[in-house]
Amino acid sequence: MCAKRYCMPDPAMALTDEVIMRHIAAGSRVIDLGCGSGHLLQALRDRHDCSVQGVELDRDAFVETMKRGVPVI
Repeated sequence: MCAKRYCMPDPAMALTDEVIMRHIAAGSRVIDLGCGSGHLLQALRDRHDCSVQGVELDRDAFVETMKRGVPVI
């Protein structure tokens, strides 16, 4: 039987995302190399009306990004 994984949000990551978002103008085009789960791209798309594209090698992270509706290759 596999244990269910649970991950607490990392507060440092949220602060880092906010700092990054302050430096990206609304409506920008953004490509994120190694986008992980796509959470930053999702926020940029939804809150700053950015056109986003993720690039991710990890299969699980790729799937998570797709679930967020973020385009990823």
